Amino acid sequence: MAKSEKQGEPVPPLSGAVMRTVQKGKRPIWLTAVLVALAVLVAVVAGGTVRWVQTRHKTPGLQVSPTIQKVQNIQNLAINGDTKKAQQQLTQALNDPKLKSIDKVALLNTQGSLYENQKQYQKALDTFKQVDKLLPTQGSAEAIGRVDEELGDKPAAIAAYKLAITRIDKNNPVADTEKARYESMITSLGGQP
Repeated sequence: MAKSEKQGEPVPPLSGAVMRTVQKGKRPIWLTAVLVALAVLVAVVAGGTVRWVQTRHKTPGLQVSPTIQKVQNIQNLAINGDTKKAQQQLTQALNDPKLKSIDKVALLNTQGSLYENQKQYQKALDTFKQVDKLLPTQGSAEAIGRVDEELGDKPAAIAAYKLAITRIDKNNPVADTEKARYESMITSLGGQP
């Protein structure tokens, strides 16, 4: 028999009931272990079910469009240094008579960026102007301004950046930051925001 620390008296062995609830108000250890195992099992089953649903029932909105796949392939070619093949694929894709307007914008944006990266600024400018005619956005105006700046046409760059300011989405949480950025670019070019 063990001795009690406080009184030096022998302590009787603990019975099964006492052993299960050593401290009043605590769950028995075996019950805690069962609950933890059950929680893990539920999590595994839930995760497996979600994964099964994802693989069996593909959501059409999550599929990548063929044009986006083309754009990604073209960008990969350009990144890997095969700009000639990238331009060929862009030209071929842009000549597709079934090409939707939004897809044409994506392809032209890619082409404009490719020209810009190759320092073919006039071609880049012409391409970004096509984009702007099809879908006038803050981004297209900024691209035009950026290329105008590379060409040394400060007044045109200033005008494009001012246009970009007018196209900033007022609901955009960084709208003020975007406006300040354009104003800074305009000032650095010698213009008045």
